[in-house]
Amino acid sequence: MNALIWITGIPCTGKSTLAEALTADLDATILDDKRMRHEFWPHLGQADTDWACDTLALGMFASVILGLGRDVIVASVSPIRDMRQKVRETVTFAGHRWLEVAVRCEMDEIKRRDRSGLYATLPNFFWGAPNKEDGALELDSTTLAPIFMAALIRKEMRCES
Repeated sequence: MNALIWITGIPCTGKSTLAEALTADLDATILDDKRMRHEFWPHLGQADTDWACDTLALGMFASVILGLGRDVIVASVSPIRDMRQKVRETVTFAGHRWLEVAVRCEMDEIKRRDRSGLYATLPNFFWGAPNKEDGALELDSTTLAPIFMAALIRKEMRCES
């Protein structure tokens, strides 16, 4: 049974870095939202409909890869809970495992990491990142190094199997 680890959080929290750290000892395909948007759907903007389309498309790519027998790690802002839930339902219905990871970070650190200037133009960039009641594993990249967050995710995956 293959697994989809869906890493979500606002930009600059360390989602992509965490995905890379996970592949150090997990043979998985990474679908990085930034790269996927740039390559496959650069026309998408920041509207809710764009994010919904983005999340569902990432979910479709992930489902295909899972069907080929590989684990998948998605690193995506994916701000709309309902869309993440649709992907989760599709993945688990097909018999695959799902783990949602919410990466948090203090705003001062996020702004320090922001090389694109996003937070200078959108200072209140807060979306519907998952809450604990959503069942997501919540990690704080302000205080935890990627290697330690990856170890916590691997531990969580072992507990669920």
